[in-house]
Amino acid sequence: MLALRVLILICLMLAGACGYTSQSAMREDFEREMKNFNKMLRWQEMERAGMTYATPEMRESFMKEAESARKREVSITDYRVLASDCEPDEKSATSVTLLEYYALPSNRIKSVTYYQQWVFGEKGGKRMWQIKTPLPLFE
Repeated sequence: MLALRVLILICLMLAGACGYTSQSAMREDFEREMKNFNKMLRWQEMERAGMTYATPEMRESFMKEAESARKREVSITDYRVLASDCEPDEKSATSVTLLEYYALPSNRIKSVTYYQQWVFGEKGGKRMWQIKTPLPLFE
């Protein structure tokens, strides 16, 4: 009887550890994907960022904004993630990123705060983090 109780206790501990690892992995995945997305913006790959990370509902709008920014010659010079929060149980996350940019013909550096909302979903049979907010307005 004691052996059975010990076995049950070990199983419960392992199940709890698996849940923790899964949530931890989701947080790590979010941090990595959010940084990759912002790096794409930084390196003038807005369209690629939209095709890779935008939710299906947001993709068309995101791509139009990316095309508009490209036509206006918006160049992002730097980004800083000011805050991020991941809620694995709710399959959602948020981040606040400061983008520094200029738009030709001006050479004046401007900044915009980009409030990003993310959702953990499926794309092409693959589970991944997707952004569900449009690009910010680059004035």
